[in-house]
Order: sequence, then C-alpha cells, then structure tokens
Amino acid sequence: MFPAAGSLLAYGQTGSGKTFTLGEPCNIGGADEGVTTRMLRELYAGIESSKKDFCYTLRAEYLQAYIYIDIDIDIDVSYR
Repeated sequence: MFPAAGSLLAYGQTGSGKTFTLGEPCNIGGADEGVTTRMLRELYAGIESSKKDFCYTLRAEYLQAYIYIDIDIDIDVSYR
C-alpha cells in the first residue's frame, strides 16, 4: 500500500484572484479553467490508466469559508 495525501489551498486578500485561480464551474474545460479541475482531471486520468494494477480509495474534502459562512462537502469514493 502506498498512501499519498495532497492539499490545495488558496488564501489571500479579497480581490487577489483566489476564486479565479482555483476555478469556477462555468469555466470547466475552457482556457480559464482553474487549477482544481485540472488537478482532478489529471488524478482521474492516472487512476484510469493504472486501475488494472491497483485498487484505489479516494477521499476529497472541499471547504470554502466566505464571509463567515462555511460550505463543507465530504466525498468518499472507492474504485476497483
């Protein structure tokens, strides 16, 4: 078993481009696509190309703190 962990964090002043950098749903697949969707695309491509040799369990969390409102999405997916 080869566990791996990663994080993607954007922190900064209002108007500094965090949302643009991470990506917005309306830009998926476009030239202005954010790093989040690009990272996920690469991750799933890697899994797809090697899933015959390995078994994967992915766990992803998304937390956005915006004006004292927390949005938390917790996803747990297994591939065989």
